[in-house]
Amino acid sequence: MLILALDTSGKRASCAVARDGVLINEKSQDTNLSHSRALLPLCEQMLREEGLTLSDIDVFAATVGPGSFTGLRIGIAAVKGFALMSSKPCAAVPTLLSAAMGVTVSGVICAAVKARPNEYFCAFFERAGGRLVRLSEDAVLSGEQIIEEAKSFEGVVRLCGEGSKELLNIAPDDLFVDTQQQQSAANSALAAFCLEHIPCHQINPVYMKDSQAERMKKEKEAK
Repeated sequence: MLILALDTSGKRASCAVARDGVLINEKSQDTNLSHSRALLPLCEQMLREEGLTLSDIDVFAATVGPGSFTGLRIGIAAVKGFALMSSKPCAAVPTLLSAAMGVTVSGVICAAVKARPNEYFCAFFERAGGRLVRLSEDAVLSGEQIIEEAKSFEGVVRLCGEGSKELLNIAPDDLFVDTQQQQSAANSALAAFCLEHIPCHQINPVYMKDSQAERMKKEKEAK
């Protein structure tokens, strides 16, 4: 089975292709959130290097959030287009699962992505016996709340995701180990093998927070 995955949830745009659970190629570029310009050329280059076309792909996967509102829409729209054109299914990969998927060392994992100042999208996982097990649902937590939850586990907690560096700055020195893993198309491609494959119209972004425009609208209506 061939899976092509796209990740546009953060600052980097990336694409990857995996065959039967093994990554065979990936491309990424720091676009500073200008993903629409870079994404399709990256895909074209990657597929050309492997001698593949979109019709060879069995499943199209996207990192669906939480993350950059505009970025998520770009990646998901591209995956929907690919899948619709080739009549193939999709896989929706949560951002925090994608980040945790890259941590291959056994133990408890904290995946955290920055939402706002001192606010993170966060979930805990555990890598045991080669399998990744979810310990908590995705949540919006402060840095202090994440630290307190991490303290409830025995031993060091492995930290991943785009919120890692800021959490390390406020956490006790012996609480976290930074794995330097983040959400990526490569991790999402591997995660997609273990997820349900769904029709393209069922894949949608997961925001968890209101956009700035929505917040401003609510504030205006409340006055």
